[in-house]
Amino acid sequence: MLAAALFTAALFSAALAGNAQRSCADLKSGDFYYYPRNTLLQHHVIVSGDRQKVVNMVREKGALYNDSTVFRLEWKDD
Repeated sequence: MLAAALFTAALFSAALAGNAQRSCADLKSGDFYYYPRNTLLQHHVIVSGDRQKVVNMVREKGALYNDSTVFRLEWKDD
């Protein structure tokens, strides 16, 4: 659970760092892609209101589908 919270914080920090005019309201809905530095990992993050789904885009050998995790978000403010 701690890893998931850190992942979410890193994702939002990276998104906000790219454009100083953005606010958290811009991140409450949308599709985002996250590529951790120095790894082969690729994540597709879908945010919709109070739900966030993180899909690992790198399939394991023989896997029928991509691994994913769903989180419930609690926004403190905009």
